Parts: sequence; C-alpha cells; structure tokens
Amino acid sequence: MKIQVVNRRKINYKNYVKRRASTDDCLIEVTEPCKVFDQNNELVCVYDMLGMDTDSLVDELKVMNYSQTTRTGGLVTTSRIFGYQPRLERRQRAFCNQTSLARENSKAEGMLRGLASEITKRYIASAPEIADNHQELLDKVIDEWRMPDSLFTSGIVNKNNPLSYHFDSGNFENVLSCMLVLREDMEGGWLCVPEINTRFLLKHNSLFMFDGQKIMHGVSPMKPTSDKGYRFSIVYYSLKGMWKCLTLNEELLRARQIELDKLK
Repeated sequence: MKIQVVNRRKINYKNYVKRRASTDDCLIEVTEPCKVFDQNNELVCVYDMLGMDTDSLVDELKVMNYSQTTRTGGLVTTSRIFGYQPRLERRQRAFCNQTSLARENSKAEGMLRGLASEITKRYIASAPEIADNHQELLDKVIDEWRMPDSLFTSGIVNKNNPLSYHFDSGNFENVLSCMLVLREDMEGGWLCVPEINTRFLLKHNSLFMFDGQKIMHGVSPMKPTSDKGYRFSIVYYSLKGMWKCLTLNEELLRARQIELDKLK
C-alpha cells in the first residue's frame, strides 16, 4: 500500500469546530488507498478498499428508515444507529440494550453486523498494535454486548450527510473507528481533515480507519448527479459506556429496582 507523509500542524480548533466542512480548508487531495503518517512517523489514518460485493447492503440501506437530527448551525443530518447502546438514566434509557434497528429491520441489522468481522480483519492487518490495544479495552465488555468476531460494540449509518467539523466522543480512547463508504453518482462528500491539511475522496467500497476522537474532521457538501445518487458512510466503533453493562437480565432487574425505589 502506498505511504503518504503529511505535516501535522497546530490549528485553532475554535475556527473550525461546528463550522461546515469545506474543501477549501485542505490543500492536499488524496483519492487512492494509502497509509498516512505524520512527520513523527505516527499513523494518522488508513485508506483501504473493502473488496467485497456490497450491492445487497446498498439496496437495504436505500429503503431503511432513518432519523433526522438538526445540528448546530441548522445542518440537518440523516442517520441510524445499530449494534448496542449503553444505559443513560438521564435520557430515560435505564438499561443497556440493542438499538431499535434490530427489532424493526433485522435483515439490515444482520448485514451490518456481518460486515463488522471482515472490517475487523482489515483493521488488525493495517494497524496491529492499535488493534491489540482495542482488544484489551474490549475485554472489559461482556460478550453479550459485542458484535461477533469483531472489535466493535456499535455503529451508525449516515445517509447523504455533510458533517460540520467535530470530534467524536464516547468511544474507547487511542483506538481507531472504521468507516465504510458506499457511493454512486454523487459529487463532493470529501472527508476533510484540516489538522493535516488533507481532504479524502473516499470511493465506493472504501474503508477509512482513524481516531475520530483525536482528529477533527468533517464532510463537505455533496450533490447527486442523477436520481440514483447516494453516499452512505457506515462507522463502526466501541463505546466506553458498554463497560458498565451487566447481562441483559441483570440490566432489566436493575432498571426495575430503580423504578420501584422511586415509588417509595
């Protein structure tokens, strides 16, 4: 795989965070698979190709139900989470559980989970030391809350989403998230990383691995060139909140006891 060396530079994050991503923010273009290292020989990201037939998955993603969220600045995003989610008592989710996709569309959920194993293999091959650290952290999560044969607990599907600059949050630290991009007849949608002055045009079936908690990133505006145009990004990650999860039965008993205590 080609090696690309970039200069990691100091930037004022306040000038970027929550602002819409633009290709004008990054002068270097990367359009082909490569490993990217900074001037200190630290791995920044990996751009790989999945090399699998994903047509059936694309068909399912096109008809899947999504949620729309309005982010800071009025940017509307369309997405759907899958896998597992931790308990968040303050948000009325009193126990760890599967996301609703498993109940509403088991076929899509199964296909997304199935890919997690193959993507993990690519992750291990591309960044073995980081993957070893990821595995050690994942060992804190009981098997019930892991996607089988993978390093991930959870994921999200983004549909045709430009994304303002941001850092990911809530994931394991010092590990990689893995993003599969599926696209056709869509202009734009560059992944912009100002800190390394680089924008990535991720092709259909491309796999992008990076630490989204350390590296600020955003996705530039996009425009379909036909009525068939789409850009899906499927991000696999592991949530720190899953460390606290008990077995499902224990989670339900715990939540029930909390409700009973409120009545006392």
